[in-house]
Amino acid sequence: MRRVLLPLAPGEALWIALTISSGMSVTGRAGREPLRVAPIAESHDGSALIVADAVLSASGPHPLDAVTFAVADTKRALKRNHLIVEVKMKTGRIVGRLGIVLGTPILYELISGRPAPPITSEKDAYGGWRLP
Repeated sequence: MRRVLLPLAPGEALWIALTISSGMSVTGRAGREPLRVAPIAESHDGSALIVADAVLSASGPHPLDAVTFAVADTKRALKRNHLIVEVKMKTGRIVGRLGIVLGTPILYELISGRPAPPITSEKDAYGGWRLP
């Protein structure tokens, strides 16, 4: 499994986009709760753009944000994945697994040695255009 640390500033929410080939599916979870995963667009060759944007719980969907999750703020907190995303073949065979740790921008800078990306705003939200 590959793992990534994503900086998540207060007020920001995360969405995860993946492009998959025909014959593949995507699932995700936050602990035992499933992620809402939905196709956004399909191409003529059967590939699809898939987005995960919320945790589905008994009380309804919750955004992938610092209110829903206790964001990691220490190196010790990096041991736990907040999210797991899996790409599977139709046969059920897992072909990719990604562990995602949500961290504070300060922790991200400490670990990576790079500045955290600038805080996003509503203008940065996906508006339906084709991603690279």
